[in-house]
Amino acid sequence: MTQKAFIIRLCAVMLLGLVAAGVVYAFESQRPYVLTSEIEAKIQEKNASSTSGAMRIPILVYHSIQPHQAGESLMKKRFDISPETLEEQLRYLKEHGYTTITLEALAEDIRSGTTSPVAKPVVLTFDDGWQDHYTKAFPLLEKYHDTATFYVYTNPIGKDPRFLTWSEIQEMSAAGMTIGSHTLSHPLLSTLTPAQLQSEVVNSKKILETHLGKPVVDFASPFGYSTKTLEQLLAQAGYTTGRTGYKGNYHSKNDLLRLSSYYTPNSTSDFVWVMRYAP
Repeated sequence: MTQKAFIIRLCAVMLLGLVAAGVVYAFESQRPYVLTSEIEAKIQEKNASSTSGAMRIPILVYHSIQPHQAGESLMKKRFDISPETLEEQLRYLKEHGYTTITLEALAEDIRSGTTSPVAKPVVLTFDDGWQDHYTKAFPLLEKYHDTATFYVYTNPIGKDPRFLTWSEIQEMSAAGMTIGSHTLSHPLLSTLTPAQLQSEVVNSKKILETHLGKPVVDFASPFGYSTKTLEQLLAQAGYTTGRTGYKGNYHSKNDLLRLSSYYTPNSTSDFVWVMRYAP
């Protein structure tokens, strides 16, 4: 191959790469808005056919609600949502006819086979029990008249200033928010002995119920982990729902202790994609 031919081929490859990058950028940054009605219908048809017998109710997972800062870790970039983005997302839900529901309502809907009278239900969940759940998320939820489930792991509550206090948890519960268990210490459950696993699942529930004075029946697994053994333990302990980190918007009667979900992106356009199109 001559030098001239090599240069021409190299330029062609680079041009194709730029075109592909542009397509990807358009798809990733504006994908909820560039689809035609025909393509949208096909996506929804495919989702429905591949999840026959299941019900589509998005479950969204939030972690810390705080502004992003220069130099922050990749973990914070991945999981943290700014208060401004959270408000944009809550506003989107309100403006597009979504209704936030509890996991108890989700379970009832799945058992009955209908979400009626709610046309577009969605479940909001917040993991870990961070202090900004009370100072940032809770006021916004009240502003938009939304409900949410807060999964807390109990060991740092009232001891570490980065996390909620018991009085804050009680206040949110009294205001209509649901409090669920996220274990005692947020371990990777697959590394625990059977006795340790039982303690994390059962004792966290008991501690929450003692402080709240009401049953705690919702569980979220740290790191999204789940197995049949965990599901059996959750049922024995008296939980009625168990949320995992496995991706999905569809749920069936057999999934109540391994509900799928989506981690909420710090991007309203990607959030819209999850709400409207994600399977």
